[in-house]
Amino acid sequence: MFIRNVKLPCAVLLLAWGQVAGAVAQPSRCDAEPVARSLHAQHATEVVFKNIGTHAVRIWWLNYTGKRVLYQTLAPGESYTQSTYLTHPWIATNKHGQCVGLYYPDAQPRTIDIQ
Repeated sequence: MFIRNVKLPCAVLLLAWGQVAGAVAQPSRCDAEPVARSLHAQHATEVVFKNIGTHAVRIWWLNYTGKRVLYQTLAPGESYTQSTYLTHPWIATNKHGQCVGLYYPDAQPRTIDIQ
């Protein structure tokens, strides 16, 4: 499982404030999760999570202490829009809780295709 258009199977999409829409994200690995956490709730944005794979995925918010908080389970073909903030990381996992993607929202609403 991976986020489309990123070659690493456990990718971190770090999209900085004000980055130009359509710019290439810098991938990293899911092992960045232990240091990821929400910082503040000052700049609102939104992200659409879309499961384009063949298995269910779970969408988790990483709270202010870095703990996972389950927000949604997406069956294949399902999507949903999540209101969030720029400093709030989101994790997509398989049914076993293994990270398949770590995403930091940016100032532009984005769609994340999870496969």
